[in-house]
Amino acid sequence: EFRRVLFRSKLSRGSGGRGIAVWRGEASSLPQQPYYFQERRDGIDISALFLASEGLVEYIGSTRQWSGQTGSSTPPHAWHGNLVGEELAPEVAGTLHQIGQVLVGHLGLRGLFGLDFRLEGGTPWLLEINPRYTGSVELFEWALQRPLLRDHATACGFSRNTFHDTKDSAGAC
Repeated sequence: EFRRVLFRSKLSRGSGGRGIAVWRGEASSLPQQPYYFQERRDGIDISALFLASEGLVEYIGSTRQWSGQTGSSTPPHAWHGNLVGEELAPEVAGTLHQIGQVLVGHLGLRGLFGLDFRLEGGTPWLLEINPRYTGSVELFEWALQRPLLRDHATACGFSRNTFHDTKDSAGAC
């Protein structure tokens, strides 16, 4: 039996929730620019942050994404930021770590990268891979008191001697 599934069309070059629209199967409603489809899922929007170095993957943590329409001029899927401190069930965190390992193994990711997903009933549905420094890195640097940008640069092949810890440097601002 055919089940009608709602999809979202998303512009390939869209970011921050811009360029997303519900698609109900009409060819006339497709964007003119390059796009791809995401199956629409209910649940909460979460971002996970990882650090990859020499084939190893560290799951740093997750944040709740603050997105959606907040005013009449805001796009319906607009991203507004992240909230640190989202604790996930160990099974969900384990699944995310496995996804991160697969991505690093197949794509050769290095340094910091993020996964955006929708958590529906304990299942993380992957929405997007962000192979870059993400909007939540500073939150984790603050919450964990860890210099993630230095860890990112080291994972990408820069020498640790290139960086210094500003807490111990006289006169550093």
